Amino acid sequence: MDVQTPVVSLDRTFKLQAKKLAKLGIYTIQDLLYHVPNRYEDLSLITKINHTQISESVTLQGIIVSLKNEYRSRFFTIQKIKIEDDTGGIECRFFNQPYLIKNLKEGDILSISGTVEFYGKTKCLAVKEYEVLQDLKQETIHTGRLVPVYPLTHGLSSKWLRNKTFNFIKRQEL
Repeated sequence: MDVQTPVVSLDRTFKLQAKKLAKLGIYTIQDLLYHVPNRYEDLSLITKINHTQISESVTLQGIIVSLKNEYRSRFFTIQKIKIEDDTGGIECRFFNQPYLIKNLKEGDILSISGTVEFYGKTKCLAVKEYEVLQDLKQETIHTGRLVPVYPLTHGLSSKWLRNKTFNFIKRQEL
């Protein structure tokens, strides 16, 4: 595969995002690879659950033991996902993402980054990023490392760009 290959010829997801990518000046694989992040977030601190401290930004890895939606109003929901590792458990809170309860299930392994805080008397994690892992040794893309944050346009996520760029770099076909 040549770096001058148009991104729209790669797969369906690139075709669907073609107009948005064009707004960012991304027309070829080379353009994608040279689309430089405007900053990096340090999510590399992987911590055991019982070693977390309040106000600390951490990445936790564990198994989902429970999931539930809590409806606060017609326009506001909280998704509570409890994960456990070999040292304990913690509740992870997502806001206004009810689809997570359908997409994730008990027994899934998560790598999850966010800030540890108290919610009432309960220590919990306010989630910033997450990804589902096949096993705990799997290399992560969105958590547990320095994570690039790309300049974007409406309807295109940094997570999508990270996935695509990561996959091209890992292929090493270029």
